[in-house]
Amino acid sequence: MAVYLSLDCTSPTLARAEIEGLFSAFGLPWKSGNYENNTFEFNRSSLLPKSARVELFPTGDHRFKALHVKGAQPHEQIITEVLYEEDREDQSEDESEDEDMSPRPERPERIPQAAVAGAKIANGYFVYTGDVNPGSESIQTILALCRLGNIPES
Repeated sequence: MAVYLSLDCTSPTLARAEIEGLFSAFGLPWKSGNYENNTFEFNRSSLLPKSARVELFPTGDHRFKALHVKGAQPHEQIITEVLYEEDREDQSEDESEDEDMSPRPERPERIPQAAVAGAKIANGYFVYTGDVNPGSESIQTILALCRLGNIPES
């Protein structure tokens, strides 16, 4: 038996501390992240519930406004920020140098935040969706997590 619970955690009347309290109540170290428009993509390496149908998740990049989650492990990030080349420079193998041949200063590793994150908890699965104006991609993501079909084309 599966139980699905939906809470509107992106309501302007709900404080970040309350959202983080919900995460904490489920034993998750997640924190509220940025509240902004961003470009997102489906993380194919995320650990999904058994009910999920990978082929139904949105494909490509999508832009929307979300209250992000930070602190989710990479395998918990289902819909995540797209990192562009300037963000990935730290992750490259070669040690690039400036024109004067001096090494580049170290930058902290850029860890993407998630618009949708999920974690296995006991015999269940917890999912947070942060899209503040859910569109077709968010609805399609929720349906894919629940093993339901595509949304009808408008």
